[in-house]
Amino acid sequence: CCPSVVLLIERHFPSLTPLLAPVLSPMQAEAKLLRRRFGPDAAIVYIGSCIAAKTNAMRTRVSPITL
Repeated sequence: CCPSVVLLIERHFPSLTPLLAPVLSPMQAEAKLLRRRFGPDAAIVYIGSCIAAKTNAMRTRVSPITL
């Protein structure tokens, strides 16, 4: 679920991409739970030290996944 590792594999080892588990990162899972609890118009802010999390949050490929 580490966005840095996923990006590394996608960029430098694309043949291994199918071996990645199709799971949400902890940040994405928490955001989906908050959306379910507080509604789609709730403002959700993530504050963390991992810069790769920003890229992970902006990926549309994973956002439609439901819990």
